[in-house]
Amino acid sequence: MQHHPWKARMHRAALQSISDSTPTFIHYDTVDYDPGADITLGSSWTYTVPVNGIYATTAFCTFATFTGRVYIELWKNGASYSGPIANDRPSSSSAECSVADQLSCVAGDTLSVVAFQNSGGGLNIGPATFSVHFLSPT
Repeated sequence: MQHHPWKARMHRAALQSISDSTPTFIHYDTVDYDPGADITLGSSWTYTVPVNGIYATTAFCTFATFTGRVYIELWKNGASYSGPIANDRPSSSSAECSVADQLSCVAGDTLSVVAFQNSGGGLNIGPATFSVHFLSPT
């Protein structure tokens, strides 16, 4: 079986504040694995696609106590691509959000994850992860 380096997983260890009614990029701060060195961490976080192909992506995060709507979505090249999948709650409780998709990409495309909430004030997200794995050539 042939192995390839086109995969990565990262997570956010620290809390991140998400402003009310403002789509906000999740800024991952820890690389779990990235054999191709395709991740840029911090406030300009992205995964840069190294080769043309189909990629499996999965993102997850937990929002703190809230009322209203929360969601995360996958962005490709700075624009919404997959999602949002909303999680509506009529009363205060934490919410876990996730989105997964298979994306057709070309080398140089960038992938990122955006969080949104409309609780009336800022909310923290706690654990957050993102993984991407090359599946096949296009």
